[in-house]
Amino acid sequence: PHRAGAPAPIFKFVVPGPTDTINHVFQAGPQMISLPIKPLSGDMAKTLGADPKTLLLAQYRQDLPTADKYQRYPSLPAYQPGYGLWSSFNLNLNAVVTGQRTDVEKDISVPLLFGWNQIGTPYNNDVGLNATAADISFSYLGGDTISLADAISSGYVAAGIIAFSPTSGYVDILKSVDTSVPKNTMEPWKGYWIRVTATEGITIIYSNPSNRSARALKVSRSSSAPSREPGAWSIPLVLRDSNGAVSGAVFGQSGRGADTFVPSLDTASPPPFSRAATLAVRFPHNDWSTGMGVGGDFLSDIRRAGTHSEWNVTVSVPQARQAYTLTWNDTAKLPKGTRLTLVDRSNGSRIQMNSESNYAFTPAQNEITRSFQIVAEPRSASHLFIRNLSVERSQSAPGRAASSAVIHYELSADAQTTVEIRLGGTVVRHLTASGRAAQSGVNQIVWDLRDDQGRGLPGGPYVLEISAKSTEGERTRSILPVIITR
Repeated sequence: PHRAGAPAPIFKFVVPGPTDTINHVFQAGPQMISLPIKPLSGDMAKTLGADPKTLLLAQYRQDLPTADKYQRYPSLPAYQPGYGLWSSFNLNLNAVVTGQRTDVEKDISVPLLFGWNQIGTPYNNDVGLNATAADISFSYLGGDTISLADAISSGYVAAGIIAFSPTSGYVDILKSVDTSVPKNTMEPWKGYWIRVTATEGITIIYSNPSNRSARALKVSRSSSAPSREPGAWSIPLVLRDSNGAVSGAVFGQSGRGADTFVPSLDTASPPPFSRAATLAVRFPHNDWSTGMGVGGDFLSDIRRAGTHSEWNVTVSVPQARQAYTLTWNDTAKLPKGTRLTLVDRSNGSRIQMNSESNYAFTPAQNEITRSFQIVAEPRSASHLFIRNLSVERSQSAPGRAASSAVIHYELSADAQTTVEIRLGGTVVRHLTASGRAAQSGVNQIVWDLRDDQGRGLPGGPYVLEISAKSTEGERTRSILPVIITR
């Protein structure tokens, strides 16, 4: 014990807490990693059991004064649980890490800087991000803890927590459609991106998942699940290759959306690290300012509800002359009357997304990207209808009956149509395949006055029936009596 009047000790010897050893196999190739343990060694090569001559580790630091914001091994600071790193191992690495276990800690607070930060769970369990099982919260300038949703809506952090997949590239885990990247889950040993928009920075608080059932969520009482906005919608757009690998992005509309960047809605793609070609679908915006520069790619793009909106879409494909498919769903949840059209800019193909759910294409040789456009047209006061239905007999030689007729009709909107000839309630001729696409305006079809077996129909009364279905599901029908004279 220290006696009164005796000189103070010149140093203190701190006994470290209990240590443990855990192991994990990292796959070869580029990936973001984290450690659910505080290593005893400050040398990451020694910690991971890797060759220091070939070890590639890097951490993004927005505060670096250089254009290159990556700080690389061996200049990295001692690793602290809660942060993430980039790595690229030449071979699979069986890391045996000795250090202080963090699983015994109830909460772990990690300060984040303004801008992009690499993070990772400090626990050796999945960290959940669901509103009912949130294992992370935030504190701004030492204030009350708030949820991720509240931190986003308050402007402290931007939308999205981003993982990296070797096949899909960057994936927002809050909206993931990639089965290899679990939705609303931060996995141990993996790294993620988050972007802080508060210039003073913010603190992320990880709460131990093993205590989830026993603890009250450390979220302010004012926090609540967001209510559904009237007229708001979002649709995942998924790019899939022939092997089943996928990449996704999300587009939609909201009352808070805009044609400019909205941090709480539009998810920016993080800084690149690997130049390897990966499957990707993105919304490019050279005109958007994120507060950290102008231009870039985005994983989500949300426009103002109820407006005519156009999204430019760029897909990246690792291999040419392979089959790829863009898919989407949930169009039934669109506001009534909203029509979506996908345009392939390479060939001009137009797909009505309300009535279709996918579009397949094969890139040409040396084609590594393809551009698309999605157009949303809001509700119109007009309804689908058919008008000006008529039948015009073709001209024939004097004294001879006409051998064909031309059917004219006008549509008020694009629709899928079916044109049939009936006799006594029975269809004797299908003039179009069921669901034939027809454009708004005047349309015409030639009828050779024969039945489906190619036999000339005898003279007498018939009924011409045209039915139409819009991309929004609205249906209409028109009939016209027709008399064939022979």
